[in-house]
Amino acid sequence: WATQSTWASLAVDAAGCPQLAYFGPAADASGSWLKVATCQSSGTSAAGLCQCSGFTVSNAIRMEVDAVLVSGLVELMTTPSKLPLLSFVDATGGTLALARCADTACSGAANITVALVFEVADTLTETVTAPVLQVASNDLPTVVFILTTETVTGASAQVVVVSCLVADCASVGAPVVISSGMRVPSSPSALYLDSGELAVVFFDERSQRGVFLLCDVWGCSGTDNASEGTFSVACPPVAS
Repeated sequence: WATQSTWASLAVDAAGCPQLAYFGPAADASGSWLKVATCQSSGTSAAGLCQCSGFTVSNAIRMEVDAVLVSGLVELMTTPSKLPLLSFVDATGGTLALARCADTACSGAANITVALVFEVADTLTETVTAPVLQVASNDLPTVVFILTTETVTGASAQVVVVSCLVADCASVGAPVVISSGMRVPSSPSALYLDSGELAVVFFDERSQRGVFLLCDVWGCSGTDNASEGTFSVACPPVAS
Protein backbone atom coordinates (compact mmCIF):
# COMPACT_ATOMS: atom_id res chain seq x y z
CA TRP A 1 0.00 0.00 0.00
CA ALA A 2 2.87 2.41 0.62
CA THR A 3 3.63 2.91 -3.07
CA GLN A 4 0.03 4.03 -3.74
CA SER A 5 -0.52 6.34 -0.76
CA THR A 6 -0.24 10.09 -0.39
CA TRP A 7 -0.25 12.70 2.38
CA ALA A 8 0.94 10.40 5.16
CA SER A 9 1.06 11.36 8.84
CA LEU A 10 2.80 9.42 11.62
CA ALA A 11 1.84 9.38 15.30
CA VAL A 12 2.33 7.28 18.43
CA ASP A 13 -0.76 5.33 19.50
CA ALA A 14 -2.04 4.64 23.01
CA ALA A 15 0.20 1.56 23.28
CA GLY A 16 3.31 3.57 22.42
CA CYS A 17 3.59 2.08 18.93
CA PRO A 18 3.69 3.84 15.53
CA GLN A 19 0.42 4.53 13.72
CA LEU A 20 0.11 5.90 10.19
CA ALA A 21 -2.71 7.78 8.43
CA TYR A 22 -2.75 8.31 4.66
CA PHE A 23 -4.95 8.54 1.56
CA GLY A 24 -5.12 5.39 -0.52
CA PRO A 25 -7.18 4.03 -3.44
CA ALA A 26 -10.44 2.16 -2.98
CA ALA A 27 -10.39 -1.50 -4.01
CA ASP A 28 -12.97 -0.83 -6.74
CA ALA A 29 -11.01 2.20 -8.07
CA SER A 30 -14.07 4.41 -7.56
CA GLY A 31 -12.38 6.87 -5.23
CA SER A 32 -10.08 6.78 -2.25
CA TRP A 33 -10.05 6.17 1.47
CA LEU A 34 -8.46 7.93 4.37
CA LYS A 35 -6.75 4.90 5.87
CA VAL A 36 -5.11 4.16 9.22
CA ALA A 37 -2.34 1.58 9.61
CA THR A 38 -1.88 0.29 13.17
CA CYS A 39 1.18 -1.59 14.39
CA GLN A 40 0.81 -5.30 15.18
CA SER A 41 2.99 -5.25 18.27
CA SER A 42 5.27 -8.22 18.91
CA GLY A 43 6.49 -6.89 22.24
CA THR A 44 9.17 -4.41 23.16
CA SER A 45 12.91 -4.32 22.61
CA ALA A 46 15.50 -4.35 25.39
CA ALA A 47 15.39 -0.56 25.26
CA GLY A 48 11.62 -0.61 25.81
CA LEU A 49 10.74 0.35 22.23
CA CYS A 50 7.67 -1.03 20.48
CA GLN A 51 8.38 -3.71 17.89
CA CYS A 52 5.99 -4.23 14.96
CA SER A 53 5.60 -7.55 13.15
CA GLY A 54 3.34 -5.86 10.60
CA PHE A 55 0.50 -3.37 10.27
CA THR A 56 -3.29 -3.72 10.20
CA VAL A 57 -4.90 -1.28 7.74
CA SER A 58 -8.38 0.14 8.37
CA ASN A 59 -10.51 2.17 5.96
CA ALA A 60 -11.59 5.13 8.08
CA ILE A 61 -13.31 7.57 5.69
CA ARG A 62 -14.48 7.16 2.08
CA MET A 63 -13.51 10.11 -0.14
CA GLU A 64 -14.99 11.27 -3.44
CA VAL A 65 -13.54 10.23 -6.81
CA ASP A 66 -10.10 11.81 -7.29
CA ALA A 67 -10.39 13.75 -4.01
CA VAL A 68 -7.02 12.33 -3.05
CA LEU A 69 -5.42 14.27 -5.91
CA VAL A 70 -6.55 17.64 -4.59
CA SER A 71 -6.79 17.05 -0.85
CA GLY A 72 -4.39 18.64 1.59
CA LEU A 73 -2.35 16.95 4.25
CA VAL A 74 -3.86 14.54 6.71
CA GLU A 75 -2.80 14.85 10.33
CA LEU A 76 -3.04 12.12 12.98
CA MET A 77 -2.74 12.28 16.76
CA THR A 78 -3.78 10.24 19.81
CA THR A 79 -6.17 12.13 22.06
CA PRO A 80 -6.16 11.94 25.88
CA SER A 81 -9.04 9.43 25.53
CA LYS A 82 -6.49 7.15 23.75
CA LEU A 83 -8.43 7.22 20.49
CA PRO A 84 -7.02 8.53 17.19
CA LEU A 85 -8.07 11.95 15.92
CA LEU A 86 -7.58 12.87 12.25
CA SER A 87 -7.75 16.22 10.53
CA PHE A 88 -7.98 16.26 6.75
CA VAL A 89 -8.77 18.59 3.89
CA ASP A 90 -11.30 17.67 1.21
CA ALA A 91 -10.63 20.28 -1.45
CA THR A 92 -13.34 18.83 -3.70
CA GLY A 93 -16.02 19.38 -1.06
CA GLY A 94 -14.37 22.51 0.36
CA THR A 95 -14.06 21.39 3.97
CA LEU A 96 -11.48 21.00 6.70
CA ALA A 97 -12.76 18.23 8.95
CA LEU A 98 -11.89 16.43 12.16
CA ALA A 99 -12.52 12.68 12.27
CA ARG A 100 -12.82 10.94 15.64
CA CYS A 101 -12.14 7.21 15.47
CA ALA A 102 -14.46 4.83 17.32
CA ASP A 103 -11.62 2.52 18.41
CA THR A 104 -7.83 2.55 18.66
CA ALA A 105 -7.38 1.02 15.19
CA CYS A 106 -9.96 3.25 13.48
CA SER A 107 -11.74 0.12 12.27
CA GLY A 108 -15.22 1.39 13.18
CA ALA A 109 -17.14 4.24 11.62
CA ALA A 110 -15.47 7.58 12.34
CA ASN A 111 -17.47 10.55 13.61
CA ILE A 112 -16.75 13.67 11.53
CA THR A 113 -16.95 17.31 12.60
CA VAL A 114 -16.51 20.03 9.97
CA ALA A 115 -14.10 22.65 11.34
CA LEU A 116 -14.17 24.98 8.32
CA VAL A 117 -16.05 25.37 5.02
CA PHE A 118 -14.16 27.27 2.32
CA GLU A 119 -15.02 28.60 -1.13
CA VAL A 120 -14.12 26.73 -4.31
CA ALA A 121 -15.97 29.00 -6.80
CA ASP A 122 -14.36 30.18 -10.05
CA THR A 123 -14.11 33.84 -9.00
CA LEU A 124 -12.98 33.15 -5.42
CA THR A 125 -10.90 30.08 -4.66
CA GLU A 126 -9.79 29.23 -1.15
CA THR A 127 -7.42 26.42 -0.25
CA VAL A 128 -6.54 24.97 3.13
CA THR A 129 -3.11 23.38 3.56
CA ALA A 130 -0.83 22.04 6.24
CA PRO A 131 -3.18 21.31 9.14
CA VAL A 132 -1.27 20.72 12.39
CA LEU A 133 -2.93 19.07 15.40
CA GLN A 134 -1.92 19.79 18.99
CA VAL A 135 -3.59 19.13 22.32
CA ALA A 136 -3.59 21.59 25.21
CA SER A 137 -3.18 20.85 28.91
CA ASN A 138 -6.97 21.04 29.23
CA ASP A 139 -7.18 18.00 26.90
CA LEU A 140 -8.83 20.02 24.12
CA PRO A 141 -7.25 19.57 20.65
CA THR A 142 -6.46 22.51 18.35
CA VAL A 143 -5.83 22.52 14.60
CA VAL A 144 -3.59 25.21 13.04
CA PHE A 145 -3.63 25.63 9.25
CA ILE A 146 -2.98 27.95 6.31
CA LEU A 147 -5.99 29.46 4.47
CA THR A 148 -5.06 30.91 1.07
CA THR A 149 -7.51 33.06 -0.90
CA GLU A 150 -7.07 33.55 -4.65
CA THR A 151 -9.03 36.16 -6.61
CA VAL A 152 -8.62 37.82 -10.00
CA THR A 153 -6.37 40.43 -8.35
CA GLY A 154 -3.98 37.98 -6.67
CA ALA A 155 -3.57 35.75 -3.64
CA SER A 156 -3.11 36.23 0.09
CA ALA A 157 -2.82 33.83 3.00
CA GLN A 158 -3.71 33.63 6.68
CA VAL A 159 -2.68 31.45 9.61
CA VAL A 160 -5.89 30.22 11.27
CA VAL A 161 -6.64 28.36 14.52
CA VAL A 162 -9.72 26.24 15.25
CA SER A 163 -10.06 24.75 18.74
CA CYS A 164 -12.28 21.91 19.91
CA LEU A 165 -14.80 22.82 22.60
CA VAL A 166 -14.97 19.26 23.94
CA ALA A 167 -12.29 16.57 24.20
CA ASP A 168 -13.68 14.40 21.38
CA CYS A 169 -14.03 17.42 19.03
CA ALA A 170 -17.75 16.84 18.53
CA SER A 171 -18.06 20.64 18.52
CA VAL A 172 -15.52 23.31 17.61
CA GLY A 173 -15.11 27.04 18.11
CA ALA A 174 -15.13 29.69 15.42
CA PRO A 175 -11.97 30.03 13.28
CA VAL A 176 -9.51 32.61 14.66
CA VAL A 177 -7.04 34.37 12.33
CA ILE A 178 -3.71 34.89 14.12
CA SER A 179 -1.70 36.23 11.17
CA SER A 180 -2.67 37.56 7.72
CA GLY A 181 -1.45 39.42 4.65
CA MET A 182 1.10 36.82 3.58
CA ARG A 183 1.76 35.48 0.12
CA VAL A 184 2.98 31.88 0.38
CA PRO A 185 3.74 30.92 3.98
CA SER A 186 5.44 27.65 4.74
CA SER A 187 3.72 24.83 6.59
CA PRO A 188 3.38 25.92 10.21
CA SER A 189 4.75 24.10 13.23
CA ALA A 190 2.75 24.44 16.44
CA LEU A 191 2.87 23.25 20.04
CA TYR A 192 1.36 24.06 23.40
CA LEU A 193 3.90 25.22 25.99
CA ASP A 194 3.81 24.06 29.61
CA SER A 195 2.42 27.50 30.48
CA GLY A 196 -0.64 26.78 28.29
CA GLU A 197 0.33 29.20 25.52
CA LEU A 198 0.10 28.11 21.88
CA ALA A 199 3.30 28.76 19.93
CA VAL A 200 3.25 28.78 16.10
CA VAL A 201 6.26 29.16 13.79
CA PHE A 202 6.28 29.51 9.99
CA PHE A 203 8.22 31.20 7.18
CA ASP A 204 6.63 34.12 5.30
CA GLU A 205 7.83 34.29 1.69
CA ARG A 206 6.60 37.87 1.24
CA SER A 207 8.83 39.31 3.99
CA GLN A 208 11.47 36.57 3.71
CA ARG A 209 11.38 36.23 7.48
CA GLY A 210 10.57 33.52 9.96
CA VAL A 211 7.52 34.40 12.07
CA PHE A 212 6.91 33.34 15.67
CA LEU A 213 3.38 33.68 17.08
CA LEU A 214 2.49 33.23 20.73
CA CYS A 215 -1.14 33.13 21.87
CA ASP A 216 -1.53 34.02 25.54
CA VAL A 217 -5.11 32.72 25.66
CA TRP A 218 -6.12 29.11 25.00
CA GLY A 219 -7.34 28.74 21.43
CA CYS A 220 -6.07 32.25 20.57
CA SER A 221 -9.53 33.61 21.38
CA GLY A 222 -8.53 36.85 23.09
CA THR A 223 -8.89 40.36 21.68
CA ASP A 224 -5.18 40.36 20.84
CA ASN A 225 -5.11 37.03 19.07
CA ALA A 226 -1.36 36.58 19.12
CA SER A 227 1.85 38.45 19.81
CA GLU A 228 4.15 38.28 16.79
CA GLY A 229 7.90 38.35 16.36
CA THR A 230 10.18 37.70 13.40
CA PHE A 231 13.57 36.12 13.04
CA SER A 232 16.06 35.75 10.21
CA VAL A 233 16.42 32.43 8.44
CA ALA A 234 20.04 32.05 7.31
CA CYS A 235 20.97 29.32 4.88
CA PRO A 236 24.38 27.69 5.46
CA PRO A 237 26.94 28.11 2.64
CA VAL A 238 27.13 25.33 0.12
CA ALA A 239 30.46 23.51 0.24
CA SER A 240 32.38 23.74 -3.01
